[in-house]
Amino acid sequence: MRGYAILMVVLYHFFPTYFPNGYIGVDAFFVISGFLIAMILTRDEKMNASVLLTFYYRRIKRIMPLYYLVIIGIQLTLLSLLPSTYLKINQESCWRSIALISNIKQQGIDQEYEKMLLGAEDLFTHTWSLSVEMQWYLLAPFVFLALRLVAEWEKLVCVGVLFCSLTFYFYTDDMTAFHSVFARMWQFSCGVIAFLALEHKGNSITPPGNYECVKEEDEEEMDNRVQHYGYLFAAAPGFIWIPCPKHWLRIATTVSFAALIHFGSSYQVVTFSNRFVVYVGDISYALYLIHWPVYVVVNSYSWNPLTDYLAMITISLILANAIHYLFERQYQQWSRNSISAVVIILMATSMALFHKLTISMDYMKEQKFDLANININDSAWNMTLTRYATESVNIRDWQIGNFCQEDLKFREGLHRRRCCSATNGTGTYRILVIGNSFACNQGDLVYNAFRKYVSRFMIVAHAGCEFMTGTDSSYCLRGDFNHTAVLQRTKPDIVFVMSRYFAAKAWFNTTRPISEDGIFQDFMINMNELERITNKVYLLQALPSCVKGCEYKAFMFTKNGRPLRDIKDGLIERDEFYARQRILEVGKRCSKCEIIDYYPLLLDENEDYLCYDSRTNIMLFDDSNHLNIFGKERIRNMFDHLSEKFGKEISHI
Repeated sequence: MRGYAILMVVLYHFFPTYFPNGYIGVDAFFVISGFLIAMILTRDEKMNASVLLTFYYRRIKRIMPLYYLVIIGIQLTLLSLLPSTYLKINQESCWRSIALISNIKQQGIDQEYEKMLLGAEDLFTHTWSLSVEMQWYLLAPFVFLALRLVAEWEKLVCVGVLFCSLTFYFYTDDMTAFHSVFARMWQFSCGVIAFLALEHKGNSITPPGNYECVKEEDEEEMDNRVQHYGYLFAAAPGFIWIPCPKHWLRIATTVSFAALIHFGSSYQVVTFSNRFVVYVGDISYALYLIHWPVYVVVNSYSWNPLTDYLAMITISLILANAIHYLFERQYQQWSRNSISAVVIILMATSMALFHKLTISMDYMKEQKFDLANININDSAWNMTLTRYATESVNIRDWQIGNFCQEDLKFREGLHRRRCCSATNGTGTYRILVIGNSFACNQGDLVYNAFRKYVSRFMIVAHAGCEFMTGTDSSYCLRGDFNHTAVLQRTKPDIVFVMSRYFAAKAWFNTTRPISEDGIFQDFMINMNELERITNKVYLLQALPSCVKGCEYKAFMFTKNGRPLRDIKDGLIERDEFYARQRILEVGKRCSKCEIIDYYPLLLDENEDYLCYDSRTNIMLFDDSNHLNIFGKERIRNMFDHLSEKFGKEISHI
């Protein structure tokens, strides 16, 4: 069973478009964990201190040595293989992983699981489930101690715990429902109930004389005790697209897995023993720990999607096998003192490396850079200057906070996103900048140019998504961010729609009327809504995308003094054509809107758009496709001209 569960998770992380329901693999792990812990904690008649210590020791032995070894590997990767911009993204998640509290997060868009998967920059994203597991292990003995006090009602009490947890899961916010051990307790409880019901029937999972010998190896035996077709039916949603709400799919999956564990455990004959699945189940823990960091690292060096995915799968399997056979299986045979010493040493090492990460971050914050220091004859120095500039901007969190306080909240059932407002303007206009991360990245340019007209300035950003059309991501398609409600709540006089486009760049048949294009129709619906509510709309035109990790690739290319012009257009994806056509047509049909186009301002001396200045070797974008400080300097005057033009327009009203 663990083999299929880990396959679902890995496929979901590597290929989310094709396996959007693979997240249920983690739900299966939680059910299995509940069943196994119930098996272990009910074998002893008394729940005394010795039993508790033995239980906790075995859980530590099972989880922590390999866990902290991989954490150390991730930290070394951060310090040696990845751009230093990854340090800020991973700093907080690193110490939370060390403390096994990765599932305890502050509310915010950057901490949402699907957004973190989409960004693929946090190497510790996947550790949340292990934190939930460890917190469950901490609580489980006390749960079973309470059950023993009401032995006659233990199943009823367990069902009560299940429903209390399920109620909390449904009525709390999405982030807490996903990460909290209390909101996941119902899944562990399903596994517990499956075992208690089996025990009530008088069935034995192992021969009576061997019941005390149940060890972690029981997890491997579990894989072969599930009825073949029933399991395939339960696992199918993880491998195919089923249009089912996540909450209900999670419930159906949890109940199905619990039922299959219960009924499958009644059989001593192997009913489901696919060799590949059993093999994957054997290395499942190592594979779970290693696959996501491998994905992030390969993604950061990405050049070709096909070779990227082959590399991700190959490297993940090689490393998972290596640490499973050379370390995980070996330390299971070690003495208690040896295990304790190894865990302490690994924890201490991970904390020491975290301290080194913190020192590196402090060093970045102290760096000073001066645009006057640009030396057009020294490409390596200029790229170093670019990195310091980008890191400084990233540390300031997309510039939000310098002029705009994150105090803007919405009702109407909206979840809080990256929203902020400023009230220190002297004008009479309410200005809203809305979009995705571009709104945060460039909102300060709007504010500084239009400050004298502002009575209230607001930024609302749904990072990774598009305001004018739907984005093909489960994170953006959830429907929990109502743009119409935002507009009605903020009542802006002027709106800047500033988005980095994704879905809007899709192909359409240019020989057909553009009015037949679904994405164009989305644009017009939203533009009509904007014109109805506001007086003026500025719509950002689409730009070519930088390739993944473009700035880092430029940094490595110029490392030995090679000028960026030699890379030519190797950092650019020419993907903007169809989006620009759609936006041009929207502009023709919109009486209140004006198109903002950065493209002419970002061309080099040869009128080429390359994402860098070929004369100075300076990048204009960072690895996240955001304008860095040099790129923003290129477009700053445009907003000053827009402000001046706006002033002339209102003077004639």
